[in-house]
Amino acid sequence: MVLDSTPDIFQFKDYKHYLLSIYSYRFNKNPRYSLRAYARDLNISASRLTETLNRQSHLSTTVVNQISQSLKLDKKQTQYFGMLVSKSNPKSAIQKKLAEKYIDLHCKEKNYTALTYKNYQFFSNWHNVAVFLYLHLEPRHWKEQALSVKIGIPVENVEESLMLCHNLNLANPTEKGWVAKKKYLNAMEHLPSLAIRNYHKQMMKLAYKSIDVCPIQDRYLQSLSFSCNKIYLEKKIQQIQDFMQSLNSDSHLLDEKNNQIYTLSLQLFELKNHKK
Repeated sequence: MVLDSTPDIFQFKDYKHYLLSIYSYRFNKNPRYSLRAYARDLNISASRLTETLNRQSHLSTTVVNQISQSLKLDKKQTQYFGMLVSKSNPKSAIQKKLAEKYIDLHCKEKNYTALTYKNYQFFSNWHNVAVFLYLHLEPRHWKEQALSVKIGIPVENVEESLMLCHNLNLANPTEKGWVAKKKYLNAMEHLPSLAIRNYHKQMMKLAYKSIDVCPIQDRYLQSLSFSCNKIYLEKKIQQIQDFMQSLNSDSHLLDEKNNQIYTLSLQLFELKNHKK
């Protein structure tokens, strides 16, 4: 998948989470992109990057500037990045307090919500959602290989999704296999726009692929173009949201006999050639 923008540094309160999200962003664009390549692009050694992400070493001012230049951060972004590093490795209690105050004030002014990297990562990849939902279907205790075959993704991706579900307290491993701990996912409304855009783009790509791959009886695609005064657009959107909520609360969706996972995506936008 290809995103149109990198993660916003101002939505993070931990520099490690920010660096990890940048790597995740680049890896999603190129699955062959390694941590070694990432370290090279950041202009630091691979060992230094690994130690930094594992919190075994701290970034000096010089390295902070090197990374900022490599990521093409502007002056304000570089200053914020430096404050994130200072907060994690303060030279004094006063410096830590000043860094925390600077970060909190900036987030408040920009109306940003601190981003949890795990939540961002979960909704940034469609197969994480698919794996979580399949854990609720028979056989209820799932092995990695079985999920790989069912969803059509590599076992490595399944393992990553399961560990992420486990870290988010959504699933647990047992002797018989993986089991779900929760029935529902939290809404995406509190996620940053980057994660949401990423998720929707993946859904649209899967829908595009399904046109040529899935039998017509296993899919339903329809487009409706209509005229509407912008004043009434909000009402139309509310009607769509009500429909989605009604479908989601349907008791048949919790039937124990269910054996497949489907996705319903709706797109509503002005019909024209949108330019970046």
